Amino acid sequence: MKKAITWVLLAAMLLSAVALAIPAGAEALYIQYETAGLFTTPPTIDGYISYEEWGRPNISITSASAATTSSKEPVDNTFFYWRPGYAAQEKTMSYDAWFGWDANYFYVGVKVRDLDGHSLKGGKTNTWNGDAMQIYVDYEGPNSVMFGDTFDPTFSEKPWAQPTLIPDFIIGYTQIAGGFIEMFENTRKIGMTAYNNPAKGAAKVAVAPAGMNYSADTNAGYTTYEVAIPWNYIFYNEDGVVTLDTTATVDESVWGGINRELGVSMVVFNGEPGTSGYSNYLAWGSGICGSQILEALATCGGSNSVMLTDEEITPEPGYTTYNPAQLENFARDFSGFDQGVYYDYLGGDIARQNPLTSKDQLTTLTFDNDSDLDIWGGAYQGMIVDSGDPEHGSVLDYTDMNVEQSYIDSTNEEEQYKFPLSYTMEFDIMYTGNEYYSEDSGINKYPPALFNWFGGSSGYEYEIGYYFNDGQFKIVTSETRDQAPLAAVNYKFEPNTWYNWRFVFDNKSCTARLYINDEAIFGEDFWNRYFYYSGDEHQKDGTLMLWRMFNTQFQMDNIRIYNAVGKKADANVGEGGNTNSGGNVSGGTSTATGSNDLDVSNVYKDENGLFRLPVYVTSLYKQATALSFEVTMDPAAGTLDSISGLNEGTYKVEDLGNGKYLITITDFAQVKAMNAGEVYFEILIKPASDAITAADLKLALKDTYKYTVATGDAMIYIALAAVVMGIGCVVVYKKRKSFVR
Repeated sequence: MKKAITWVLLAAMLLSAVALAIPAGAEALYIQYETAGLFTTPPTIDGYISYEEWGRPNISITSASAATTSSKEPVDNTFFYWRPGYAAQEKTMSYDAWFGWDANYFYVGVKVRDLDGHSLKGGKTNTWNGDAMQIYVDYEGPNSVMFGDTFDPTFSEKPWAQPTLIPDFIIGYTQIAGGFIEMFENTRKIGMTAYNNPAKGAAKVAVAPAGMNYSADTNAGYTTYEVAIPWNYIFYNEDGVVTLDTTATVDESVWGGINRELGVSMVVFNGEPGTSGYSNYLAWGSGICGSQILEALATCGGSNSVMLTDEEITPEPGYTTYNPAQLENFARDFSGFDQGVYYDYLGGDIARQNPLTSKDQLTTLTFDNDSDLDIWGGAYQGMIVDSGDPEHGSVLDYTDMNVEQSYIDSTNEEEQYKFPLSYTMEFDIMYTGNEYYSEDSGINKYPPALFNWFGGSSGYEYEIGYYFNDGQFKIVTSETRDQAPLAAVNYKFEPNTWYNWRFVFDNKSCTARLYINDEAIFGEDFWNRYFYYSGDEHQKDGTLMLWRMFNTQFQMDNIRIYNAVGKKADANVGEGGNTNSGGNVSGGTSTATGSNDLDVSNVYKDENGLFRLPVYVTSLYKQATALSFEVTMDPAAGTLDSISGLNEGTYKVEDLGNGKYLITITDFAQVKAMNAGEVYFEILIKPASDAITAADLKLALKDTYKYTVATGDAMIYIALAAVVMGIGCVVVYKKRKSFVR
């Protein structure tokens, strides 16, 4: 590790910085002054921190020497808190932290000794409720009042002068929806990872939890947080891309980085395994946690100071790295759902005891007699009418109603029926018009729309459906419905025309998909972002689906709820893109094939300048009798260099021309011995020049496979069904035995 000055000179410089930063007459009794060195080469954000990569930690703190609720003043501006009713207070907590910077990012690394293992059951604004890290970064300096000014709890209850303007970053490895890494900016309620498509750019973040088979550190009981925060988020009110000048001081340039002082407070939370909250936390600086302010205000010393310096940090060549994608075990593995086998959730088979071999065997809720009026609430909610269409006959009609919205809700207040989090709900629907109401009703404020409302840690967060005023299928967040959508596709939704709508929820890949007449409305590249649903009620009861309409008239029919997820190409293709190519339906085996577009977002550049694209094992690869991978790239940007990780003699590579390559597996012993989610192999790509980025490669990767599946006796399993419908989430039930016409 190259250092510009010795530790002795650094200490002297820090003392000078302290003296310069404190205005005349101010007594900075509690602020700790630290520095952030300038990375000459960015660190690898992979959840593994070493001396060779980051140098010595800036701070090392322990609960044994921190202030507590019984303290009369700050102790080194640290604070240790035990939440009443949780683990014994004699336990200790400690962590090391590193700071760094360059033109594009403020880097933070934290390594926590976590002896009781990892536990984080919530996401978004609940991410702090378990093992997580939270950090405030104020570009105006400590306490956002005056550079170096001392916070005095005698005169203020909060160490931050403008807490609503200061970014509040929460980072954690959440254990909901299969587990994934999250970074959330709590002040403005926005996700910061690439999966959230944030307007200010994506943060780079990796979290390696203790107890996971990830690295020597995690096996030894450490949870590691490694984060690169774009300056765009720290200078959030600035327009455009914010970069700092690494050669100029803050006095020389408005965007000079050298000697720029940040105000920083940081808290590391610890959660007891099996709980849905934190048990204790250890803070460096104060002002984040309300419990410290409410119960131990005298220990609040305000935020600390982190000065950006020109002291260079140059990671040593060959330092140890890990692939953070190993933690992302949400890998898009549709096994168990996509083999042409269906489980009838509407028919009550949520335990998946009775496999069906055809969608035609599923319980289907239809509307073909007037007695259904009692089930669906009578004319107040809708009426059963003859659509004039022989295929649909009598249908549920929502026309000319004085109602704001209608629901099909997967919840059940009496807990008689619960649908798993991975399932499909589909129905036929015909749009018949829009209906507008007066301002007195309050309903007029909603634009005409048909959508599904799902997700969220404390309610429903996302809407996915059709918005008539825009003429688009869109995905929006409920909080920012009137702002830019997460995705939008122009679509002409013809009136008086029947459409089949299919919502597909897959807990493993943390995604929700929408198909209209078997056509995916949003491309697969979009679903490589997260749409997760957290909270105990969602995980336990599957209460994530809520079909709604606003100011819209429509008819609906043929509701089915079942297990299958994935794509559908034609009538002979099961959900997930796997074709049932025959076999003895009364017993024996059949052959299935499949082809899927794979995630290429985890491509990274190694120390040799090569791009590496990992390919992960799925359970279907372990069953495969034929397996190949087609990788495509812009031939002007890069060429396939080699394959890493596959045993010699187990594969062949063909150059198909124009940037397309085919990798064919010829020996399956290696993949059969691996676990699903592990890195199977990596595709190494040589860029045309050092200036080429991962985006320039325009990568695409597709797998194609064949496997043998066992088939049982063909059967028809029809059970009593329940569906939920009601204004304001009123739950109603219907028992019916019916098949698709």
